[in-house]
Amino acid sequence: MREYIRLGGTLCIIAAVATLLLAVAEHVTSERIAAIALAAEIKAMQDVLLGVDGVDEDTATVMPQEDDSIVSSITRFESNEGYVYAVNVNPVGYGGPIEIMVGVNSNLEVIGVSVIDSSGETPGLGSRVAEAEYTDKFIGKKKGVAVVKRDAGENQVVALTGATISSKAVGKGIKKAIEAAEEAMTIEKN
Repeated sequence: MREYIRLGGTLCIIAAVATLLLAVAEHVTSERIAAIALAAEIKAMQDVLLGVDGVDEDTATVMPQEDDSIVSSITRFESNEGYVYAVNVNPVGYGGPIEIMVGVNSNLEVIGVSVIDSSGETPGLGSRVAEAEYTDKFIGKKKGVAVVKRDAGENQVVALTGATISSKAVGKGIKKAIEAAEEAMTIEKN
């Protein structure tokens, strides 16, 4: 009986030490992880607004939004071409959320797409949604953009072979980003 108590006590001590070490490691790395995530988001904003003439970063305004499970932030910038929006969306793909930054101009047209994180998607299949070869197909698309399996029309993009769920998630995120920018523009006018 004493042997069981001794083994149980030893196991409890090991579990407590492991828990303490994990808590310390989380505390030490959490600020660095947050800084890296913020840097990735800022870089993605710059990437999606790259082709816009005269974007003034000092005019960045975080726009109010409804509670939305996909849209996480909307940032408005002034430019020589009017207002432009950087919208951060998180649609759910095959392996979990895909974090995407979408640039939208005042004509509600996609001007840039940057996939920040698609690490939950299947390597070599769903993870290809992050490649410029795919995301660039959304540039110039407008409200109501859709992802189809084949024979894309004017406001449609063909899904990646073997990654239909991930492709449709990206399309859904971009569609929501355009709708969020439109809603932000409506709020501004009122």
